Amino acid sequence: MKITEALTTLPMPPNHHTGPLGWLRDHVARFSDGDDHRRRRALITTLLDGIDPTRLDPAAPIASLAQALGIPADPDDVAEVARVYHPHLTPDTPAEHALTRLVDACGGTWDETTAARICVLVQAHAGLAGPVRVTRRQAPDGSIVELNLLEAGLRFGTGPHECPGQAHAAALEGTR
Repeated sequence: MKITEALTTLPMPPNHHTGPLGWLRDHVARFSDGDDHRRRRALITTLLDGIDPTRLDPAAPIASLAQALGIPADPDDVAEVARVYHPHLTPDTPAEHALTRLVDACGGTWDETTAARICVLVQAHAGLAGPVRVTRRQAPDGSIVELNLLEAGLRFGTGPHECPGQAHAAALEGTR
């Protein structure tokens, strides 16, 4: 199966964790499919539509993005969550506490809107730090398939999960 076919047809792997990181994974577009994915992606797209990429500061990318989102988020908390964001990684206490602080910075409500706001920050950090090279999908036999986006020339993915923040990523990297 070609990578583009896998990205457009195979579902996301299941989340096997609970706690704050499990909650985040269960409520963001990045790790969902179908109607849940479309609804959650629309939340992210709306957030990004409200941010002019040219006004983001590549010298302080996460702080700049957090400010544009109206979140008094600590970039260190964002980095801590990003470290164990993907479902194949095991959350730990520092990341769980960091996520709780990010939810508090977003107003303290554990809902999809809060998850979308945090997702934008975490995905931006992950992209800038370079770990968004491989994504995973679940094969029909239940196995997990790793798809190398960079090798395929698909830095931002393709299909339903293609990154909606490409202009923002370029601005944060200083490559407008």
